[in-house]
Amino acid sequence: MLGHEGCTIGVNTPALPGCDAGYEAALISSPGEADALLEAVKARAPGRRKTYTPAFLIASSTNGWSPRICGVTCGGQAVGLVYAKEKTIVGIRTGLVYADAVLDNLVAAIPGHEANVLSAALKILINLPGVHGLRISIPPAGYERRVIAELQSAAQIDVAHRPVRNHSMLRFPATYDEFLAGLGNRTRRNFRYYRKKFENSANVYEETVSFPEFKRAAEELLRRRVVGASPSGLARAIAVLSAVDAPILTGLRTKSGAWISILGGWYAGADPVVFMQMNNERDYPDSSLAVVLRSWLIEKAIAEGASGLIFWAGVGGPLRKYAVPLATLAAYLDKSNRAWRLVRQAAAKLSPYLPPSRFPLLDWVIPRPGTHPGQ
Repeated sequence: MLGHEGCTIGVNTPALPGCDAGYEAALISSPGEADALLEAVKARAPGRRKTYTPAFLIASSTNGWSPRICGVTCGGQAVGLVYAKEKTIVGIRTGLVYADAVLDNLVAAIPGHEANVLSAALKILINLPGVHGLRISIPPAGYERRVIAELQSAAQIDVAHRPVRNHSMLRFPATYDEFLAGLGNRTRRNFRYYRKKFENSANVYEETVSFPEFKRAAEELLRRRVVGASPSGLARAIAVLSAVDAPILTGLRTKSGAWISILGGWYAGADPVVFMQMNNERDYPDSSLAVVLRSWLIEKAIAEGASGLIFWAGVGGPLRKYAVPLATLAAYLDKSNRAWRLVRQAAAKLSPYLPPSRFPLLDWVIPRPGTHPGQ
């Protein structure tokens, strides 16, 4: 193990036989080791499904990321894991580690031990050789903020917080008809008109699509050069969805069987999360495919008792003004050594003169109002 911590942050932490010496955290080097630790944790938490797994983190850690998974034990027993990833540029480490706790995807732990697991892991991550700081998206009222505050008081680190926009949620009323009634006149008309138009054309809504078929559909839509799609982005999305136990895979087909729109995601509790959508608007510019497919997803989710539809990293289009950003703070935890402080001070002085497009790493170095370092 890389470290040993005798902390007991959780005020309602349930007793764990043999866990008297404190929590030990270590960086895990292999997916197999991480999977084995997660299975041991799940054995002590039957019935609790976790979408966010080591495979999920590894799949999302492409295109400028390197996974950093911490395993935590207590008295030799598996207690939990913490998922993070380090930002890289052309394969070079930046020393800045990112994690997202807003959708409960930071910690996988035995119930009641989450705070202690996170505390032990953060101490390991912030002290890794070559790491300068941690960037963590957290809910303002969650235990994560308390853990960070206690870590700040116990260690030589600088901490700052900034409210940021990241994931958003379209909240649902009791029925689909009430949902439509709550939309503006134009948006409500579009939801009704384009869905009716789609149905009248004898096209087909596929509520559940097999993963192999979904992958084939995505590749076909990519070949048709749908707006916003790229080979690297699609490869990441497919890898992430393949790592989810029960993914949402749905889509629209023409009456001849051709795929014209697909949507992929998963569930955060009872609420669906939209991770990706591809629409062949190039060949069907007057069909509003994004609205049509989302209308079915929303109707189904409301019928199943979901409280809302979550959009990973936000939503555009007509639903943007109805979706509410999930309350999020970006917590900046920085080593307080002189060299890194000088770097941050220089970045702060340059900040007014460097737009994000010229220096995207700037938001990783210092917290600037309205910016978000993640994803």
